[in-house]
Amino acid sequence: MGDKRGATSDHRALAPSPIPAQPREARVPGHSSSPVQLLRREAPDKDGTFPLENSNTHQNVHGSISSAKQGEIWVQPPPDPMSNEDESPFHPVTSPILLAEPNTRPKTPNLMHTTSNQVQTTQNVLNDIVEDEVINEINKMWYVEEEWEKEMESPTDIGDIEAMMGLPQRPQDGKVATNDNGPAYPNLPETLITTKIANDPDIYPAYQEESFARVSGNHFIVNGHPFFANGFNAYWLMDKSYDGYERDKVSSALQQASGYGLTVVRTWAFSDGGGRSLQISPGSYNEDMFKALDFVVSEASKYGLRLILCLVNNWSDYGGKNQYIQWARNAGHYVNSEDDFFSSDVVKGFYKNNIKNVITRINTITGVAYKDDPTIFAWELMNEPRCQSDLSGRTLQDWISEMSAYIKSIDKNHMVDVGMEGFYGESMPDRKQFNPGYEVGTDFISNHQIPEIDFATIHAYPEQWAPDQSEDGQEAFLKRWLESHIEDSSTVIKKPVLVAEFGKSWKRSGFTVERRDALYSTVYDSVYASARVNGAGAGALFWQLLAQGMDGNRDGYEIIFSECPYSTANIISQQSRRMAALDY
Repeated sequence: MGDKRGATSDHRALAPSPIPAQPREARVPGHSSSPVQLLRREAPDKDGTFPLENSNTHQNVHGSISSAKQGEIWVQPPPDPMSNEDESPFHPVTSPILLAEPNTRPKTPNLMHTTSNQVQTTQNVLNDIVEDEVINEINKMWYVEEEWEKEMESPTDIGDIEAMMGLPQRPQDGKVATNDNGPAYPNLPETLITTKIANDPDIYPAYQEESFARVSGNHFIVNGHPFFANGFNAYWLMDKSYDGYERDKVSSALQQASGYGLTVVRTWAFSDGGGRSLQISPGSYNEDMFKALDFVVSEASKYGLRLILCLVNNWSDYGGKNQYIQWARNAGHYVNSEDDFFSSDVVKGFYKNNIKNVITRINTITGVAYKDDPTIFAWELMNEPRCQSDLSGRTLQDWISEMSAYIKSIDKNHMVDVGMEGFYGESMPDRKQFNPGYEVGTDFISNHQIPEIDFATIHAYPEQWAPDQSEDGQEAFLKRWLESHIEDSSTVIKKPVLVAEFGKSWKRSGFTVERRDALYSTVYDSVYASARVNGAGAGALFWQLLAQGMDGNRDGYEIIFSECPYSTANIISQQSRRMAALDY
């Protein structure tokens, strides 16, 4: 969607405390026994060991690790789900990267940031980690830390320590809490497991490979388990991260989203030309804005969210394809119109160069290249591509094929999507009846059948696309739009489909909260009905989420959880809950 900013009066009731989705039980195929839980022990046994107890009644103060011997590890924080504390009940267990010398980059991403979703590993990883001696060391650390806490009123600082298992523990700031007898170990056992994985060259590649989102049939998987995208749009994350004093809004929005069980956020990884640009001119970048994008990726990881990063805009907001055309003209090349973005070799060269620079960027906060970071869910070619100079869809088809293949040649870890609104084209003329009365040079079917495109997307704005219809007519259009695209994704394209944008504006005549709730429910119900029977409906992302104090970004579609009516917030959290409960 293009930029829809505008001022508004505040007329909404307060939202409830977030009601998080319940995490799935940890299961291993063929094994029905309950997950093993590591417990805090009061003291070691007489032989000096800290044996593992099998019980579901205890929980240590750091959170719990539930493990199943042949398949998975999951880290889950213990707070009360109905807590009204500032820290969300979905606030992830923190596992600092303890892998770098002071003032240097850590060599791996944080492996254990999580919300309600399980953090699973492959069998070979788990077998190397969850062994009796490792369990014993974890329990020993809990006990030692507890004893130190009893003895010490104020800890001291040291710069370099070794963990009890002999693994290097080097915090980025070079300081950890200790007493006279040695270091205290914060955030254990997650730190131990993270470090063990990351320092073993035989383990980490397998773990990392499983951590990326993939497609398996009609749905997404992460670590071999189904993953559903209940999420939101927040195009403004990089822009607000540019100014240090605004970064709290980014953190606040992501933390609140995590608290409602949301899993995926779609945002802009572009700002072309202009005063606050990422790409100042072809190949020339504003490093401070790139660092702002680094912050977005790091914060998303911190709160257990995955990012769809869009690489350019069809519209003029934040530069868009028009800026690329202007750059070509300024360089002395003839281009006829904005649609030459898709066919000009010069412009395509500019775009490919930008793709490469973004994807291979090494995050200055995490030290991880974007192409190697599982926090990124997918790369999106363009926000709402349209090419009305060629309504056959062939121009866009060729461009999508070329650019998606180029991304895959650089980054084999991440998925790629087009960023389409979903309008049908010439490949299935009978489906044009579901279009809102016009064509834009796209073809939902053929554009998504390209092998390098991993999943389909649609947007849904019945009040914009069918403005002359009644409320009932718009609802009927929306249901047909959703049903046809989910069906075609399942049976023709045979890939997952995301409703990547949807919403209803309070600025439109006749708006009521009840009507917006009805639209959200229609979208969510359609996605869930498909997902629960292994259909292609894989998730939905509402437009858009804002934090408090962002009046300049209000466009009528915004959701601000602290101001949101109870009914709307409950619909969102309920969708998180039921999507998270799905398993196959």
